[in-house]
Amino acid sequence: MLYALLLAFLIILFFIYIKIDNLPDLNSNDNYQINENSRSNKNYESQLTELLQNDRIIKDYSDALAKGTSGIARPESLLSNSKQEISDAIKDYIRELVRQDKLTPNIHSPLTTAFLSLNQFIEDERLNSINKIQSKLTNNLTLTSDEQNEFQEFMQQFSSENLIEEWTQFESELNL
Repeated sequence: MLYALLLAFLIILFFIYIKIDNLPDLNSNDNYQINENSRSNKNYESQLTELLQNDRIIKDYSDALAKGTSGIARPESLLSNSKQEISDAIKDYIRELVRQDKLTPNIHSPLTTAFLSLNQFIEDERLNSINKIQSKLTNNLTLTSDEQNEFQEFMQQFSSENLIEEWTQFESELNL
């Protein structure tokens, strides 16, 4: 069972290494399509500020995903923002792409993978232990029962149905 979870995770991990650099620049005047009427009200400034902030959060998260790791888990200390802020930024970014009719599979797929990879970032204190266990599994070494329990707990956290459900519901709301 652990080997099947590990294999599934490694397949997902392969896609994580794709850095999210090819996102459309929604911040430029040519691409950002705020309703002309909203340009005259205070809402325009707050919308633009939020968009710029989401763009920065996603780019910082992309950098964290692109950094090498010595195993299956990544340290939370690489994240410049909380997981919730990253989650919200990705969703808001996708909402804006949908609104502008600019969401393509080449953009949607890496953002989905990035969202679903949030649970790969764990407390720095647990990082070495989880990565050592994963290394033992990769090398077909026997795990202690404590190691099995710890790794199974991590894999359950990583493949959390709550995160998958949240993403599925979000996509459903946008008719994706």
